[in-house]
Amino acid sequence: MIKLKEILMESTMTPRDAKFLNILVKNGIESDDVSGIYELLTKKFLINDNAWVGRLIIIYGKYRDELEEPIDFRQLKEYDIEYNPDEIEDEVLALSQHLDTHPLLINKGKYGDYHDPINDEEFAVYNEDDANDAFRQRAEEYVDEYIENGSVDWLESYIELDDYAVDQFANEDARSRIENYSAEEIINEYGAEDEWERRLTVVQDKLDVLENRWSEVDNEIVDVEYKIDELSFDIEAFDEELTDNMTQQSRVNDQSEVADLQNEYKGLLTSKNESKVKLEWWEEKLEELQYEFGDLEDKKDDTDELDSVTEDFGDELREDLEEKIAKDIIDDVEYEGLKYFTSNLGYEPKDAIEYFFRIDKESAIDDFESDRGNIMGSYDGNEHEEDVNGETYYIYRTN
Repeated sequence: MIKLKEILMESTMTPRDAKFLNILVKNGIESDDVSGIYELLTKKFLINDNAWVGRLIIIYGKYRDELEEPIDFRQLKEYDIEYNPDEIEDEVLALSQHLDTHPLLINKGKYGDYHDPINDEEFAVYNEDDANDAFRQRAEEYVDEYIENGSVDWLESYIELDDYAVDQFANEDARSRIENYSAEEIINEYGAEDEWERRLTVVQDKLDVLENRWSEVDNEIVDVEYKIDELSFDIEAFDEELTDNMTQQSRVNDQSEVADLQNEYKGLLTSKNESKVKLEWWEEKLEELQYEFGDLEDKKDDTDELDSVTEDFGDELREDLEEKIAKDIIDDVEYEGLKYFTSNLGYEPKDAIEYFFRIDKESAIDDFESDRGNIMGSYDGNEHEEDVNGETYYIYRTN
């Protein structure tokens, strides 16, 4: 680093000074092109005396445009490399104070940066308002970089779940998970096997009752058919007896015997009619039993009711299971945060944040405030302050 006191030690133009200053003129270098002057003197002419190079830069910058044409520095016998602070930007003065060097040795770049070509160092210099603005812009870029690069642990301090987006995601994910589940899978997933078994048992018990009743009716039909056969046989027997009685009556002349036969006939006819009434009753009973038998036979073998128990119970639980899975998903998301989406589902952090979170950029930027030197001073992470004309300037080395 060329210190200011080293530069101010000389004030008399030497032939060697004039020679190289005139070389700069011949090369068409502008008076304020500090970097161009330094490049020519050190790279082409291999001058490694930085204090002398510094004086040449200052003399050239201060006097080149003041000399009459044709410019010849030999006509400049004495020189004064003092400077008027009012003619120099405060930012340049602040940096020269910080570097303890002459302000004319500092080259201002087109983007507001400042370059010390002799030491090949670049700086950013801001007043307080500009420093705050530049910091916030750079800090916001840092936040965006953290998001883009997927710095999950850091990001989790500044993001919060978007409840609506997470609810939507959880419901859709839960629905898609069980969309193709059978009723039995729904019941098992829900953990309702005991209730399912209970409902199946109720229906099976009902079918067992039907089976038992069907068996009873079958036996009753056999008994009734036997009764009907028995009564039909009795009626046929009565018909034969009645016919024999009538035959006997036609053959007997004794009135007393005829009267006995007639009384017998009436008794047989009464018995026959009683049997016919009974037969009709049992035939109606048989018809009722046969109808019940057929109805029971259809019902006892109908497994659709068992199937419908499973289907109906599965449908009943489907919506509850969706809600249960969705709640579990939400609980996992709340517990794992951003990692739920990045580690489990393969989302890029920036995509997961965009879809499911809100990021508090302002808090992140504010938290960078304590580390402003590192944010702004990309070379060494230091922030320096210099006061010029009653205002504080902040200086950061950037290379």
